[in-house]
Amino acid sequence: MLSKQKFDSVCAKIGLPLIDKAKYQLLAPYYETLAPMFVGDIKAYGLILPEIEKKTGLTQYEINYLVAVNLVPMQHEAFRVRGIPEKIFWDSVGDLALQFKNCRKINGQFGIHNHEWLFYHVKSMMFRIGRLKFAPLPLDFEVPGVPYGSDTLTVHIPEGKDLNIDEVREAFAVAPGFFKEYFDRDIKLIYCHSWLLHPSLKKLLGENSNILKFQNEFEILRVYDDTKDGMGWIFGRGVPVGGPYPQNTSLQRNAAKYLAEGGVLGTALGIIRL
Repeated sequence: MLSKQKFDSVCAKIGLPLIDKAKYQLLAPYYETLAPMFVGDIKAYGLILPEIEKKTGLTQYEINYLVAVNLVPMQHEAFRVRGIPEKIFWDSVGDLALQFKNCRKINGQFGIHNHEWLFYHVKSMMFRIGRLKFAPLPLDFEVPGVPYGSDTLTVHIPEGKDLNIDEVREAFAVAPGFFKEYFDRDIKLIYCHSWLLHPSLKKLLGENSNILKFQNEFEILRVYDDTKDGMGWIFGRGVPVGGPYPQNTSLQRNAAKYLAEGGVLGTALGIIRL
């Protein structure tokens, strides 16, 4: 486990708030048990969390935060060995700050709530390249003309910044070469499963919307009509189907009207062939 001084230095570099020394030291007796699980068996880590909460008095969100930040130097070394540029590394681990903000927003708690998502970062499987995040995965669903098991990239959209289509296209252009250079992956396609690709958004947003421009980059393979899932991204988690709905943005106002008229939200799976 890092010294508190080193831990604070990593937090400052990422843009994370600090935790007091007394709380930090509470995790020390259990860190050597938790860290290997976090890296190697995230399900086992999730199962042991309630026990560690009881023993330390820390919340699961604080524990996730403490373990994830302590593992940043290990990630840094993995990037260094492959020769990956420093900017890519710090941009990638910067997702910890976004996850911290989400935890505060969704749970009202200090820390990080989604340890399964963090697993991909700690294992150096998720990379921030420009505006987007990419993870290399073998193709595990049917795509006409692309063999099962082919090298692919799944794309995720970090929050906190407009979805500028020029930045998006630049990321799409750069990412396959990055994974070829540093991982010898011959990427055949990029795919995204997101609420941003659901066709209902064409009824809710203007034609100049960056979201629709993003959507139009993809060949849509499958549409999943699931209003509850789509709502969470537009109105926030916890808003019930049927409302009342927040009306703070034009998208929220349009979506509320659309749902009142019997419309359906959801997600979709789209691909970009390379």
